Amino acid sequence: MKKTLLTLITLSVVTIGFSQQKDIIAASGQGQTSIDFQDFRFVDMKGVSDQIISKKNMEIPDQVVGMTYDKKNQTIVFVGMHSPDVYTYDMNTQQYQRIYASGKAHSKCAIGEQFSRMGTASNGISYALNNNSTQLLEILPMKNGFAVKELGALSSDISLNHQKFFGGDLIADNAGNLYLISAYSNVVKINPKNMSATFMGTISGLEKGFTTNGSAVMSDGNVLLSNAQGKGFYTLNFDNLKAEKMHVDYTTPVYDLASPYLLKDAESLAVANNFVSVYPTKVTNREISVSVNNKIDGMGNVSIYDFAGNELIKTKMNLADALNSKTIPLNNLSPGNYFIKVVDYQGRELINTKFILLR
Repeated sequence: MKKTLLTLITLSVVTIGFSQQKDIIAASGQGQTSIDFQDFRFVDMKGVSDQIISKKNMEIPDQVVGMTYDKKNQTIVFVGMHSPDVYTYDMNTQQYQRIYASGKAHSKCAIGEQFSRMGTASNGISYALNNNSTQLLEILPMKNGFAVKELGALSSDISLNHQKFFGGDLIADNAGNLYLISAYSNVVKINPKNMSATFMGTISGLEKGFTTNGSAVMSDGNVLLSNAQGKGFYTLNFDNLKAEKMHVDYTTPVYDLASPYLLKDAESLAVANNFVSVYPTKVTNREISVSVNNKIDGMGNVSIYDFAGNELIKTKMNLADALNSKTIPLNNLSPGNYFIKVVDYQGRELINTKFILLR
């Protein structure tokens, strides 16, 4: 049973000027010989410099095992090693807060139940995934805090509770998807709206023994990978899942990473307006999704046409729920170009856009 906790925890912090914010936030040790990951710091990989955001003390048990960055609310959301608890650090007020515990506060949990992977999606909602992938947490920013909801297990055609899918981190793209990069460098695409997970492949180019602990999208669109064992940093090209070693003289040990940037996946861009969003526009997994952006009265129709104007698929959709989304299977269509149109109950066209079905 979910328990939301609002106990305020006061910790010592070091104040910095946030106007000098760097690209990447890291959960780190305090020096080259320290692997006690208790600190948060901004990291500038280009300038090989950093600034400490806060120094944690032992009021929060163990070290940080997973974290993400909510840019809009200037908040770091994180979890502790061996702990089922979720915490936040408000960078404006410099206060820590425990917002969730799946059991007794400060209790220990089994490795499979550890929420070690965290990321913030394009809609501003943060997510935490346990190692077994049997529980995905939705962490929704509210006016007076955060609401945490248990979404349950991911649905996948692969065994996500296998060790090769443990650990690692989450990143997000600009179309609402999350991506798990596991400690053993396997990549899984996650759609949190329908709770589906699809295996994408394994990263190549990493040295033997490199376990991916942290990942974050950089400003250039590539992904930065970190390792807690002191094996340096890699950049990952997400189009081909090839990694290259970064030659930087950065010796502070880093366990986890987060950034405000999103992966711009050219194969899954969304088309959106004030009413609805359609994604992806380049379909590779034989399904296309429509989500409601603002509440619209009544039911609507979603139709798919070929270029000759023939209606091939038609289905109804509830437009009155501003959080509703609908995924439409395209299994009976041949690869090619199509149109998707959404109309409301009065026949008013909300969107009409082209998409391409590949393979």
